[in-house]
Amino acid sequence: MPHRGPKSNDPAGHNSHGVAVDEHRAFGPALETFHVISAPGVQPPKAGDTLWRIKRRLYPVAYKATAGSPELLPAVVAKKTRRPIRGNAGQFGVIRYRWQHEMYIWRSNAFAEIHGAPPWFLDYAARCLSIAVTPGTKPGDRFGRVWWYQGEPWGSLLHVHGGSGRVAAGLSRYVEELAKHYRLPCEVHDQRERPEDRMPWWSVTASWRPYQDDVHRAQLANAVGIVDAPPRSGKTLMAARIIDSLAVPTLYIAPTVAIVRQTYEVFCEHFGSDLVGRLDGSATPEQRDTAKPIVISPAPSAVKQPRQWFDTRLMLLVDEFHHAAAQTYHTINDLAQRAYYRYMLTGTHFRTGDDGLAMEAICSRVIHRIRVQ
Repeated sequence: MPHRGPKSNDPAGHNSHGVAVDEHRAFGPALETFHVISAPGVQPPKAGDTLWRIKRRLYPVAYKATAGSPELLPAVVAKKTRRPIRGNAGQFGVIRYRWQHEMYIWRSNAFAEIHGAPPWFLDYAARCLSIAVTPGTKPGDRFGRVWWYQGEPWGSLLHVHGGSGRVAAGLSRYVEELAKHYRLPCEVHDQRERPEDRMPWWSVTASWRPYQDDVHRAQLANAVGIVDAPPRSGKTLMAARIIDSLAVPTLYIAPTVAIVRQTYEVFCEHFGSDLVGRLDGSATPEQRDTAKPIVISPAPSAVKQPRQWFDTRLMLLVDEFHHAAAQTYHTINDLAQRAYYRYMLTGTHFRTGDDGLAMEAICSRVIHRIRVQ
């Protein structure tokens, strides 16, 4: 499972993912080894605890060792028994329990809604899909809640309300992996609606390199994805090419005003100034016309536009995608819910801090990577 949640070196036996792992030997006619998994920040069971007390505090899941490879049992401690555990806390025996919940994930352009999941799963997923935050961070568009672990604050990228959950679309695959990991029945429904195909503008002409053709084919085959290309590989021209081919109203996010102006000049050469606008401090009123089919903007200027305007954008392009962990990009993701096509461009697809998961929330799937030999 990918690295999620806080790390820990405490003697309770937490692994590198911050998940408590205790191995115990069960008594009985057949000696079997179980692994007890608990969410970060939850105390492991102790000798003498009853199964009922453990269920209320831990929500453990048992693994049964089979041929040297643990096989996940769809088991939780569910019996309301007062029988104390003999010896070590891991002596659950085999307590089989069928899941009573049918979980559904409804995928939209910007978010994934989670319905029918048991409360323990939502709580555990919320802890797994968390990043380190600074003290004083408040819940909002980016974080569903802020919780503390070993004296440090963590912000959960999963929003839980009334028994349902919502997570940015880029993280939906991790929710699916968790459900599969715990053998929780889960159905995924894709609610996205592809816009009607339009005639290309036929405005961009260039002598394309083979790797640029590969990128274009990958974009035409995938409505959402990351293009990881090194500097000087022609990302701006590749972005213009996909805009030209799909011919839908587009919002292009650039990290700085300088890149906004540079991209504007390149796009005007191919599309003409009548089709391209830009939002920055030095733009003229004509250039700031947001009714144009292509609008280039830095993130802080884009979030000032009303949701009604975002509803006109059917494509979202983000340059220098490694900046997307910031709050403004999450706000743009929330506003651009009608953008069916979403392409992220970057030459450094990684984060040096602990907030890489926040970047993946916007988009987590690489559709093409150009490697430098």
